[in-house]
Amino acid sequence: MRKNIPIQNLPFLKSSKQIKPAKSLTPRPTRSTSTTRGTTPRPPPPIAELQAVQEYRVNLLRQECQRLETERAKDVSDVKNYMIKHNFPTRPFWPKLYCVEEEKISYCPNFKSATTFIFKKLLQLAPSGKYDKDSVVKLNGQANELARKEFKYLKKWESYQQFTEEGTTFMFVRHPFERLLSAFRDKLEDPEITGRDHNEYYYNKYGRRIVKIYREETNSITGPDEKYPRFSEFIRFILDKDYRYDDEHWIPYFMACSPCHIPFNFIGHYETMYWDIVLLADKTGLKQKWVDPHDYHQTSTNSEVVRSYYNQLDNETIIKLYKRYEIDFNMFGYTIDDYIGLNQQSEDTNQNQENNNTGDTTGNDE
Repeated sequence: MRKNIPIQNLPFLKSSKQIKPAKSLTPRPTRSTSTTRGTTPRPPPPIAELQAVQEYRVNLLRQECQRLETERAKDVSDVKNYMIKHNFPTRPFWPKLYCVEEEKISYCPNFKSATTFIFKKLLQLAPSGKYDKDSVVKLNGQANELARKEFKYLKKWESYQQFTEEGTTFMFVRHPFERLLSAFRDKLEDPEITGRDHNEYYYNKYGRRIVKIYREETNSITGPDEKYPRFSEFIRFILDKDYRYDDEHWIPYFMACSPCHIPFNFIGHYETMYWDIVLLADKTGLKQKWVDPHDYHQTSTNSEVVRSYYNQLDNETIIKLYKRYEIDFNMFGYTIDDYIGLNQQSEDTNQNQENNNTGDTTGNDE
């Protein structure tokens, strides 16, 4: 029998409201650029510790779902109006799931939260037998489409409830604000800044319209080409829209995967992706196929770069953005502590630099 470990003794958890890997367990940087950080995994902690963290995450999700349901049942006006206004899911959306019938695994993708990595893992279980560790390496954007071709819907919608309850049903999430930034940089930012190719689809669908509506100064640009939106403009666009019109890359998790109605029993975090894959493989008997540090490479946005974007937003905008994704924050244990006051910190830094420069000039004059 597995030994129960008091949750307060786990190095992963800073508090009961926040989930963070301890510094000693954070993957070590192997290469870096000005915008991203590559990581390679260290050996995972004991399975018992990973499992205890997993239980905490699942319980946190269930508690938040219960709270929302209880307050709605009590007709708490704010909650009820919020849920009605934003078309809060009232039933499971089974078509989002990718089901591997032989292994009894169900996966709901939250895009910009390790989806390509997970799809490549799933494809190694494809019924066609076309894929292995080597062949999935270069799939990237194709992995999503190929996975749907391999893992079709169950024969009856009525089968999903039992299938998900008896098997392993999982999703991966990421800090909502870092996910938003990742979506912006990948889909909408000036390619001269990111080094990526121009995304014609997203520019035509969103970018052109965002610039037309939210560009206040005609000479304010994101890079060499002024036709692309700025991050602050993207955020204003997000805040003005109802959830129902969100793109899959920034729709809230509670809308995308209806986690209060699908019986998820495993919640992975992008920030601890390798450790979570180790535990998931242990639970599903897939360690031989899935656990391989050499095929693992995670990139996350450099913290300095994250700050450079979010310090463009004042605290009022940060709070509004938090409110929009508040259910996700509560369900999955994230906070906005590191984002509050970034704009003021930036202003203070600039002021200190100006003061130092002024002091140096005076000294030279003397």
